[in-house]
Amino acid sequence: MCLIVEHAHTLQKVATLEFELAALKIEHAQTLPIIIEPVFPTGFPIYDMEWGESVTVLSDANLVCMLKDGFKEDYKVYYTDEDSWRLIVPFLVSPADAYVNEGCDCGDYAKIATGRAALLAKLSGGCKEAWGMLDGEPHAFGLVFISRVKYKLFEPNAGFPWAGELFNDGEHGYKVKYWK
Repeated sequence: MCLIVEHAHTLQKVATLEFELAALKIEHAQTLPIIIEPVFPTGFPIYDMEWGESVTVLSDANLVCMLKDGFKEDYKVYYTDEDSWRLIVPFLVSPADAYVNEGCDCGDYAKIATGRAALLAKLSGGCKEAWGMLDGEPHAFGLVFISRVKYKLFEPNAGFPWAGELFNDGEHGYKVKYWK
């Protein structure tokens, strides 16, 4: 009978220690938050094309360049494949709470996304600011080259359900008309 009593006391001590540990976890979670940062993808293929090729691809798709005639953004445009962009694009999305009608709007989100693509992924020029319509209203978003002749769009504002996902022109109500 003594073993049963000892076992019961041990179980009670274990339960007490588990409760105290849970309380400590809650206490430390409030004072020392654990931050888990996603790991930026690496090792993806990087391709390049001449600036003029990228202009031709977008022009052939009836997209208008918003830059002055003769302007070359970069001599080379660096891009990756669609599967790699699917991993990278979520890192190009910014929190929705930064948006205001004046001061920080959709154009700023698109601009930040293009900068992050160049700084984080070394894909300068492969991610463009795109301008057009979203459900009939003017809107700016992102455009990425997934090959020498194809592109996809993405929404860089986390406030949209499809933010950080690649999609085709015409999907989710987006219609691209301009780029820079």
